[in-house]
Amino acid sequence: MVDSVDETCQLNDGIIRIFPEGGGQSFNYYIIDINGDTTSSNTNTIGGNTAGWYDILVVDNRGCEIIDAVFIKDYQKVFMPDTLSLIDTTICLGQSINIDVDESPYLTYAWNDGVESGDRTIEPEGTLPFGETATVYYTLTITDANNCEQENIVVVNFTSINPMIGSNPGVEYGDYPIVLAGDNIDLFSNNNTCVEYTWQWNNEAITNANSLITIPELTATDWYYLNVKDVDGCLGYDSIYVVVGVKPYEAITPNNDGFNDTWTPLDIRSYQDALVQLFNRWGGLVFESNGGVDFQVWDGTNNGKELPVGTYYYIIDLNTGDVPQTGPVTIIR
Repeated sequence: MVDSVDETCQLNDGIIRIFPEGGGQSFNYYIIDINGDTTSSNTNTIGGNTAGWYDILVVDNRGCEIIDAVFIKDYQKVFMPDTLSLIDTTICLGQSINIDVDESPYLTYAWNDGVESGDRTIEPEGTLPFGETATVYYTLTITDANNCEQENIVVVNFTSINPMIGSNPGVEYGDYPIVLAGDNIDLFSNNNTCVEYTWQWNNEAITNANSLITIPELTATDWYYLNVKDVDGCLGYDSIYVVVGVKPYEAITPNNDGFNDTWTPLDIRSYQDALVQLFNRWGGLVFESNGGVDFQVWDGTNNGKELPVGTYYYIIDLNTGDVPQTGPVTIIR
């Protein structure tokens, strides 16, 4: 018969104890570790062993022998089922991971976030924009009766699914969809694996099983946030910035044919405090005008001289506190 005393936080101090029965009155003991190395002893208690499996060979003074095996637990490898000392895993936002610890009644367990047990469930909370990964470290401190401590770490990487936000009208100028004041906009998700869509903006919220919503008669630029959940319970989060402003045309053809001879951003005369500027590709200012009723249309000239064919760049600051609108406009002759 053999038993063992597991390794402590001092490490490499496991004990093997052998209790032979019958046979001759004296015994020799042979301890064979996992590497095949053999240690002999004439006492039945052998200390200073590392964690792992050991074969035990006992031979009496008549040459009779018997083989048994014993396992010494690694003090640092506490996570089941594979007796790991470190867990590093990735799950999606909305899912959870169960941590199973090979607990002992002689030890106490405390996690750095206040959980006072070995076993636990870790589930992420909050929001995480698509494309980002959040990594959280959970530290388990294990203490024995002699106040000897050791720490084990669980690393959880959280990811999220792509809400795939779209809009109608979509992005036509610059980086964001633009609507005129009083117009509607449709917002939707192109991710058809989801079972729940929640839109939020200001103090409004809409949750439905299909992604499409219509925001009527917009009056101000705003952020719209979308939270989604797919069939596996994974969550996703993203946002879209919808600009209520003016709509610049992308091209001007100043050839006096009566079509697109001048450039006027739609609804610019509703913004009395606006400033409209056009620059060439080297950053030189070629046109500037105030908004409102004082707006002067651009005819493709600078100080009365025709500008060459090419692409120019506008900055339209409505002076409403919103980000200025930017984009290209091309002269075609």
